[in-house]
Amino acid sequence: ETEPRTPKTPGDSVDSSSYWSVVRKGYEELVHAIIRPPRAEYELERLGPIHFTYCGKKFRRTDLELVNQRGLILQCSWWE
Repeated sequence: ETEPRTPKTPGDSVDSSSYWSVVRKGYEELVHAIIRPPRAEYELERLGPIHFTYCGKKFRRTDLELVNQRGLILQCSWWE
């Protein structure tokens, strides 16, 4: 019968599978932060005025909604 392994340092895990589960969870969180980051939520008013002038040129923003193939509504702004 073998004795259970004891940790050598406070951060040393007794079970190596728990180490890999921590690594896997950290990797998944990193992937989700880069590939699918949390969506920003804000009011349309925070985008600023619909009509504005920049460097002597006039611009206009048109806000619209598009529905993608999965049926999700995409909030968009078209700048002219």
